Amino acid sequence: KKNALLARTLVRTTIARYQTNSNNSNTLVDPRSLKFNKNSHGKPELDLENDDDSNPKLQFNISHTDSLIACGVTVNAPVGIDVEDKTRKTKRDVLALAK
Repeated sequence: KKNALLARTLVRTTIARYQTNSNNSNTLVDPRSLKFNKNSHGKPELDLENDDDSNPKLQFNISHTDSLIACGVTVNAPVGIDVEDKTRKTKRDVLALAK
């Protein structure tokens, strides 16, 4: 649960750095003010319902394990990221898994 909370905090603070306040373009957005929803595939996305088009259309993806948190952010392009614990064991060797 701790890593999930840290991951959500990372998403909010990272995305907020790319956003500006619609009332003052020099003022950063408070990460707590960001709204999210889930798309048709269940992936979280920014809720841009009230966006004034002054901010870039950000796409993001997040992945976390017990010891890693990764966040990818792009503008106007989808992004996917996946991390695994180094100690994770697979039933088959890695090359067989890749096929």
